[in-house]
Amino acid sequence: DYIFGDSFVTPLNSTESFSEEIYQLPDSYLCLTTPPHDLRDGPLPAIENGHVTFCCFNKIPKLNMNVLRTWGKILNEVSGSRLFLKDKSLSCPSTRDSLVKSFETVGIAKNRLTLEGSSSRYDYLRAYNQADIALSPFPYGGGTTSAEGLWMGVPFLTKEGSTFITRIGKSIACNTGLSNWVSDSEEEYVEKAIQFSSDLSQLSSIRAKLRDQVLVSPVFDSDRFSKNFLCALRTLCDRHGLRD
Repeated sequence: DYIFGDSFVTPLNSTESFSEEIYQLPDSYLCLTTPPHDLRDGPLPAIENGHVTFCCFNKIPKLNMNVLRTWGKILNEVSGSRLFLKDKSLSCPSTRDSLVKSFETVGIAKNRLTLEGSSSRYDYLRAYNQADIALSPFPYGGGTTSAEGLWMGVPFLTKEGSTFITRIGKSIACNTGLSNWVSDSEEEYVEKAIQFSSDLSQLSSIRAKLRDQVLVSPVFDSDRFSKNFLCALRTLCDRHGLRD
């Protein structure tokens, strides 16, 4: 009967996209628990490395050629930058080889790529300490991956689409104080990547405070989410006469 959303994933003008009636939660439609690991977000890698490292830890099938072309423009504009990809499918040599060839078609050589496969969850999260900025693919962007990256101090760029699944990144970004990291076109996505990667001082400042910032946001505030969700259930039950 209902689909739970928020003002970002289910804006009022999207009702025609659903057979269910939209019920807007007041903050975020999703909430995550913090990873159960004693892991600190490290300093900005670019300062020591001398170059910016972009990353994406989403599933490789999300990386369509349009995404690769867009990322290729970013890497070619940001001098010396690298791209770090991590997904269990990259443990397969043929998958790695195929991806490398795809990147070569958009002008990105193999030596600018770091490809990692499966690892423990602890090492997966720790790998964020090697990255400066995360790039969310599109149209199907990251959800849990993006939020966990924020927990590790890595802000992400996302492109807003016109459907629920393509707006998840916007919901997470706006609910964690990173609304300026949302773009509405591929051109703006590239522009923001260049802009944010050009100011390492600002990027380092964002990293230093990002975990504390997101932990008090609706995306990780389970008490706040629980109260909102319970209120929603009570409202709907009352609407249908399902409570005494």
